[in-house]
Amino acid sequence: MANTEKEHAVLTLKHAGEWSPEGRKDVANWLREQAASLEQEGDTYASRYRARYLS
Repeated sequence: MANTEKEHAVLTLKHAGEWSPEGRKDVANWLREQAASLEQEGDTYASRYRARYLS
């Protein structure tokens, strides 16, 4: 049986095991903000949307 599922999203966390508790909290909050934006404004996104957390 062929797999018919398509990949729609990818999340890569670089060196997450080395982050401080505060750093993990900051990224988690940022991800929640991205999720809220996707729900509220996702229909205005381009066909490819990239969000980056830089520190």
